[in-house]
Formats: sequence, structure tokens, C-alpha cells
Amino acid sequence: MNLEPEHDILDVAIRDSITGRIAASAAGVWSRAWRSSALGRFVTARQELWQRLSGAQRIRAIAITGAVAMIVDRAMALAVPAEPLSAVLPSLVLVACIAAAVFAEPLARAVGQLRR
Repeated sequence: MNLEPEHDILDVAIRDSITGRIAASAAGVWSRAWRSSALGRFVTARQELWQRLSGAQRIRAIAITGAVAMIVDRAMALAVPAEPLSAVLPSLVLVACIAAAVFAEPLARAVGQLRR
């Protein structure tokens, strides 16, 4: 059975329907608007910066972000009455994030070996 797009009857029927044509037209307008918007340019610039980071730098950035999020969670938890065991998961995540940041180089090498 050949399921290439030009031979898929359902795909052709959807694309040729009025709803399919409207959706395709709206997607084109959205795509052009996104590329020319300030937010689109900002996101594209950040994406390019992210692509230039090494594997260890990416792991470290994600780990630091997670650690900061857990610290903020614990700081905000001080404003409400404490529930039993409410600090266990955030504390474990904080420790894991710190460990990932410290061991970013070996983790990046291990990920690189897994991808081969």
C-alpha cells in the first residue's frame, strides 16, 4: 500500500476541502506574520544562541534553570502553611539539578556516545 502524500486519498480530500484550504491559508499568514514579528525575531535569535552552545553548556543551563525554579518554589512555600512532605520532591529535584550542573561535562559525553 503506497501512502505517499500524492497517493493518499484522505490527505488529498482534506487538502482540497474548503476547511483544508482555509487552514492552509491561515497557516501561511501566521507563518509570514511570525517571521516578521518582534517576538519571532527574538525567539529566532535565542534559538541560534542555543544552537551554538556545547552539550555541557546546554545541560548546565537547564540544570541551573531547574535549580533556580526549585529555590523559588521553596521560597514561595514559606508564605503558606507547610504540609508534611511538601519539600521532598523539590529538594530531590534541586539536588539532581545541582549534580547535573556539576557533572555537565561527563553527562554531555555520555549523551554524545548514546547518539552515535
